[in-house]
Amino acid sequence: MPVKTKSYRDPVEDSDGERYLISRYWARGRKKVDLRIVAWIRDLGPSKELHRDWYPKDKSKKRISEGEYTKRYNQEISSRPKAQEVLAELRRKHNQGQTITLICRCEEGDFCHRHLVKKMIIAGNS
Repeated sequence: MPVKTKSYRDPVEDSDGERYLISRYWARGRKKVDLRIVAWIRDLGPSKELHRDWYPKDKSKKRISEGEYTKRYNQEISSRPKAQEVLAELRRKHNQGQTITLICRCEEGDFCHRHLVKKMIIAGNS
C-alpha cells in the first residue's frame, strides 16, 4: 500500500489510511478530531533551527537550499533514537500493507520534509 503525503488543509479521505501529523508545530486552528490523525509525531519534524533556516523570519535573509535542508534533516533524523523507532514502526505498517498518510502544513507540490520521510519509509523496505 502507498505512503501518501498531504497538507493538513487538504480534505480527509477514507483512502488516507492511518494519518500522522509529522511536524514540530501543531496544525494551528485545527483539532485532532478534525485532522483524524492517529498520532502527532514531533520527532519527525525538523528542528527549530532547521525550520527557521528554511522559513526565515527576516525576509531579507535567503533560505537554505533544498540540498542543504535535505542533508541537515537526514542528519537530524539519523541522530534521534525516537525518530528511528517511529520510522521502523511506519515501515512495519507499510510492509503489512497499510496505507499511511504523512501530513504537515506545507501545500502539496512544495518541497517538504514529509517527502523525505516518505522516501525513508519506502527505502527502508527495499
